[in-house]
This record gives sequence, C-alpha cells and structure tokens, in this order.
Amino acid sequence: MKKFILLIILIPNISLASDGIWKGFFDINGHGAYDFTAIIDKNNIYAFTETAKTICLGQIEFPKDEFKTNLDMYILDGTKFSTAVIQGKVIENAMSGKFVTQPAVDTGNMYLVNINNKVISTKEKLDNSPWVGKNNKTDIKISIDNDNNIQGSDSNNCNYYGQLSPLNNFVYNVEIEIASCGTSDGFYYGMGYSYINGSKKSLDITAIGNSFSLLINLTN
Repeated sequence: MKKFILLIILIPNISLASDGIWKGFFDINGHGAYDFTAIIDKNNIYAFTETAKTICLGQIEFPKDEFKTNLDMYILDGTKFSTAVIQGKVIENAMSGKFVTQPAVDTGNMYLVNINNKVISTKEKLDNSPWVGKNNKTDIKISIDNDNNIQGSDSNNCNYYGQLSPLNNFVYNVEIEIASCGTSDGFYYGMGYSYINGSKKSLDITAIGNSFSLLINLTN
C-alpha cells in the first residue's frame, strides 16, 4: 500500500502582518524631515503629519515584499488639496519608499518603522479617568466608558460624542459626532490607537468629516 503525506504550507498574510502603527519621516522636494504616522487595518490606511498639518486616507497593498498606497490628502480644516502615490519596499518591520503628488508633482522619500511593540492592545480596557489634550490647537477633555463610548468637550464649548471599536489588536475604528460647534458640527470617521508615552498612556485619533478633519492627541 502506498502512503501519501499531505503537506500543508501556511503562507503568511502580509496585509495582516502590516496591521498596526508605523511611524517615521518624509522629505519633500529636498526639504524636511517631517513626521509621518500611518494607521493600518488590512488594506485601509489613515495617516497624519503634525508638522505638515495634513491628514491622509486611502488604500494600501502589499504585493510580496513591496507596498503601494494611494492617499487623498486633507489640510486640517478638512479641505482635500492633493493626492499621493507612495510605493517602495517592506523589509522586516520597516517600509522605505518614494512618493509623488498630484497635481503639484511634488516628490520625496519616506521611511517608516512599525511601533506595535509600544501600542496598547485594543483587547485591554481603556482607562475611565479623563483624557486631556488637543484637537489641533484646541484644548479638549473626554471620558471613555466601559463600552468605549466617548463624551467630552473642548475650550470652544464644542461637544464630542462617539465610540471606539477594535479593528485589530492595535487599531480602533473611530466614529465621532461634534455638536454645538457651528460649522464644525457633524460626523467624523477615522482610526485611532493608544500607546505608552513615558509614564502615561496616550490616545491619538485622526478622522475626517464632510467639511473638517480632526487630529486629536490625548493623554491619560
């Protein structure tokens, strides 16, 4: 009797391995470096740069040991002003690539490193004590209950309501409603993550609405 041996080869899903937070820098037309943070879940990406005051969202692909992403770029008031194509290599826990924007045709280099080892798992409960920080330059204070519901206000007397929902071990889906804030009222959708920041915990949220965008940095 012949015997057959069945070999099952597990091929890792690079997209899943890429889930999480990537931080680094980029230059543009020879100027920089500027900070850059990418928040990735599967093929979805939100990103921000504080120094360039820009929020991005789009799709990212990982063919073999490479990556390619197409991003829509928004200034912090929410206006879309450009698109960018970034592509390059993935080497272990780093991404290195080049980009070009349209319609300005700006070019530059980007280098990112995965920092999931510093990120607090979404399986852990977020602290109920107040989180304080900034929405862009505006002071903000929020609380998060046991179901990850958000409620708070800022120094302009704008009210914030919403929820954080785990997308993977490192990234939250973010839904926020702003009320009593004039033209900023409305719903905002994005991603966020919590991480160890010295002796404290921090929570970064980036989200985009119909007319404005949010870049919220909080500390607990």
